[in-house]
Amino acid sequence: MSFRGKAAIIVGGTGGIGAETARHLLLEGVEKLAVLDILYSHEGIEFLQNAFPKRTIIFRKTDVTSRLEVERSFKEVSLKFGRLDIVVNSVGIIDEQDIDGTIAVNLVGVIYCTQTAVDLMSREKGGNGGTIVNVSSVCGLDSIFAQPIYNATKHGIIGFTRSLGNQFYYDIYGIKFIIVCPGITTTPFIENLDDKLYRPDAKEPTENLLAKLPVQSAEVCGKLLVDALQKGDNGSIWIIDGGQSRQVILRNHWLPN
Repeated sequence: MSFRGKAAIIVGGTGGIGAETARHLLLEGVEKLAVLDILYSHEGIEFLQNAFPKRTIIFRKTDVTSRLEVERSFKEVSLKFGRLDIVVNSVGIIDEQDIDGTIAVNLVGVIYCTQTAVDLMSREKGGNGGTIVNVSSVCGLDSIFAQPIYNATKHGIIGFTRSLGNQFYYDIYGIKFIIVCPGITTTPFIENLDDKLYRPDAKEPTENLLAKLPVQSAEVCGKLLVDALQKGDNGSIWIIDGGQSRQVILRNHWLPN
C-alpha cells in the first residue's frame, strides 16, 4: 500500500503514539494530514508543519465524547482535503475513578469516530474506501488487574473493530479495519497513575508487574503502527510491544473456524 497522495486523520494526535504515527505517515508520503484532539499542541503541530512544509497539515479541536463535534471535524477535514483515505483512532485515558469518562473517551469516542469515518470513506456512499486503525491495548487481550474499567474499554475496541473487519462489511464499504495493541510505551499517558487505579493499594503490585515487562518508545511504536497499517489484512490484530510487532490470531470458542 502506497501512502503517496493520501489524506489522513489522526484522532488523539498531539502527543505520544498518535503524534509519532502522524510523523511516520508523513515520512511515508501522506500528502494531507489532520490532527484531531481536545488539546492543541502548538509545538507539536508547528514541528510537523516545519518538518514537512510542502504538505497540508491542520488541527481541529475535537471532543470525541461529542458525536456532533466528531461529525463536524471529520466533515470539515474531508471537505478541505477532497478525500479521506486513512483514519487512526489513538485517543484514550486511564482513570478508574471516572467510569463514565473513561468509557466515553476510550470506547464510545472510538465508535463515534469510526462510524463517522465510514460514512465519509465508504464506497457505498461515493468514497474511495481506505483503512481505519483503532488503537486498543495489550490490556484488551490480557487484562491487568489494577484497571478493570480501562481493560473493558480496550476489550470493547477489539470486539467492535473485529466485527467491522468481516468480509461482509469490506464488500460494502471497501474499508479495511485494523486493530493495534501497544504494550508499555513511554508517554505521559502512563504517568501519575497513583489516584487513577481501581484501588490505591494496587499501586505497588502493579509497579512490580510493570517492572518485569518490556518498554518501548512512542517513536518506535508509531513507526510499527504505520507498518501494520501498510501490511495488515482486514480484521487483523497487531501487538506492538518491546519495540517489535506481531500479528495475533484469536481462536473462536463458539463460532466455527
